[in-house]
Amino acid sequence: MKLLLGLSIPIFTACATMTHGPNETIAVDSQPRGAAAAITCVGGVHVTGATPAKLVIPRKADGCVVEVSGNDHTKRVTLHRGYSGRYWANFSGLSTVPVAGVLAFSGTDNNTLEIGALAGVAMTGIGFIVDAVSGSMYDRDVHDVFVDLEH
Repeated sequence: MKLLLGLSIPIFTACATMTHGPNETIAVDSQPRGAAAAITCVGGVHVTGATPAKLVIPRKADGCVVEVSGNDHTKRVTLHRGYSGRYWANFSGLSTVPVAGVLAFSGTDNNTLEIGALAGVAMTGIGFIVDAVSGSMYDRDVHDVFVDLEH
C-alpha cells in the first residue's frame, strides 16, 4: 500500500511541472531569415540563435526581451511572464482521489477515508510548492515572435 501511495504522489501533484516542465521554448522568426536572435532575461539568462530559431529559456526567468538584429535594423519584443493555467490545476483536488481510495480500501480503520483526504490535500500543497520551486508555475504571453527587419 505504501508503494502505491508513494507512486501516486508525483502523478497527481505538481500539475504544471508534470505537464510542461521548467523550461519554455520561444520560436523566433524574421523577414529576412538568418537574422541574429537573442533572448536576455534578468539574472543572467542569455540564449542566442539565427532565425528561424527555437530558443529555450527557464520559465522562472523574468524581465525577458527578444532582440532580433539584421539588415541594419534591430527590433525588441518584451516577453511578459504570467501564471500558467496548469499551475492552478493544483486546486482541482485530483490528488485526493487516488490517495483516499488507496487508504480506504487497504485499511480496517474507519478513519482511513479522512486520512486519505487529508493526505491528498497535503499533496495538493506539495504540487504548489514543486511548481513554484521548478518555475513551472509561469508561462509567457507570447510563444512565437516574428519581426520584419525590412521596414
